[in-house]
Amino acid sequence: MDRLLGEQAYAQAGATALDPWLELAAEANEIGFFNWDIVNDRLRWNTGAEERLGLKPGTINRFADWRSYVHPEDAQRIEQDVASLSALQPPRLSYQYRFYPPGGDERLINGVAHCVYGDSGNLIQLMGLNIDVTEQEANRLALERSEAQLRMLVETVPDAMVVIDGEGTVHGFNAAAERMFGYTAKTMLGGNVARLMPDELAHRHDASIAAYLNGGQKQIIGRTRTLTARRADGSAFPVELNLGEALDGKRRLFTAFIRDVSERVNATNRLEELRAQFFRSARLNTMGEVAAGLAHEINQPLSAATNYLAAAAIHCEAMQDGEQLRETVMLASAQLSRAGEIIRRLRGFLSDEERTAQHVSVANVIQESIMLSLPSRQRDMIEIKVEFQEDGLSAFVDQIQFQQVLVNLIRNANEAMTQADVTDKRIELRAVRKGHELEISVTDNGGGFTEAMLSKADRPFVTSGRADGMGLGLAICRRIVESQGGSLRIGNAEQGGAEVRFTLPIEGETV
Repeated sequence: MDRLLGEQAYAQAGATALDPWLELAAEANEIGFFNWDIVNDRLRWNTGAEERLGLKPGTINRFADWRSYVHPEDAQRIEQDVASLSALQPPRLSYQYRFYPPGGDERLINGVAHCVYGDSGNLIQLMGLNIDVTEQEANRLALERSEAQLRMLVETVPDAMVVIDGEGTVHGFNAAAERMFGYTAKTMLGGNVARLMPDELAHRHDASIAAYLNGGQKQIIGRTRTLTARRADGSAFPVELNLGEALDGKRRLFTAFIRDVSERVNATNRLEELRAQFFRSARLNTMGEVAAGLAHEINQPLSAATNYLAAAAIHCEAMQDGEQLRETVMLASAQLSRAGEIIRRLRGFLSDEERTAQHVSVANVIQESIMLSLPSRQRDMIEIKVEFQEDGLSAFVDQIQFQQVLVNLIRNANEAMTQADVTDKRIELRAVRKGHELEISVTDNGGGFTEAMLSKADRPFVTSGRADGMGLGLAICRRIVESQGGSLRIGNAEQGGAEVRFTLPIEGETV
């Protein structure tokens, strides 16, 4: 009876042609329809089905024919599944197998078949379709490999990576981020990224994103910014942030790459401390060399004050005119004030207090630098000319470091002239405004720089002055000027002698 029913079903299915639209759909999607009369072991295919598998029409007429082109493991599995259908009687069967056409590459076939059972409950027919999913499977595997590589890259990249949406919700948090912030990915995913920021930044973060999404300008996207972040334990630390954006369908996502720059910032701060100590040591070294002259400079007003006070004492004993006594005491006070002013300049020059750039009078700094550089007896033997392009010139600098540059340059000029046995020593200082900068030049009439000195005079321990000099002066001057936002150049003046020019920010400019 089952054999008769199978023949009837097979004949009926074979007599019914596919709808033309269904044929077009089968061809466009490379679908093959089949009818398998299990009882009589006969296979029938729709037009083009066998060709799509790389076979001639009529090649596969029985199960054994089909099995000869299928991977043995897959054929055995499907055969076992078919044998179990009668007992369970499911309405359909799904399957997948690897197909090997003659002289062709392996093809992967997915299929589904409708099960027909006879009166005895035995399976008598399978009517189904096959779809070649080789390319889809290859694409799926390629995508899986790509995703695996991406996951490996994300998890091994040394920088923290955090992905958020337009509401600040975290969608990605890699292993480096876990180590950096002390949160697990499980804790962060679905939460707000604001917990990774100090309170003052967290309060503004969501509002900044909302403003950008509503048509605002990019503030940090595509730029490298140094900000402060917060760990799970509440400690703050400096980070370098690079932020990018992408569209995931209609959702906008932001990816942040975060680098902990604590060590770099600490190293920079330490370098600044060492630089400040080095500059102070240089000032101490400079002042040590002029200690004798400064002692004489201070001794003069102190000796004069002593004499004036002695005279005042005589006036008091003689009970002379009170007006003369007052004048004598005032003269003594003026000399003591002069000594105090010299000491004040010294203390300010040698101070290691932290200082910041401020607006300073160029004229005052130059005059004080001359006083510090050359004791009075040396100043009397040098023609010092100071010229300003205009009155009231100011610079936005650290006054003490500005002063240190001038002291070094003036002392270098004096030493160079002494070494050249110049009898009519002359030092000219000139300050002019050039665009957004102030240029100051120090010129002497000594022997000038040799070609070797011009190429090496700004290097440490290459002296341009005395034979026993340490040669740190010009190198220190260049470093100080550059730290203030300017530049320093050396050369020879047209009329002979050395000339050093340096620039500084003018009033109103920031370093």
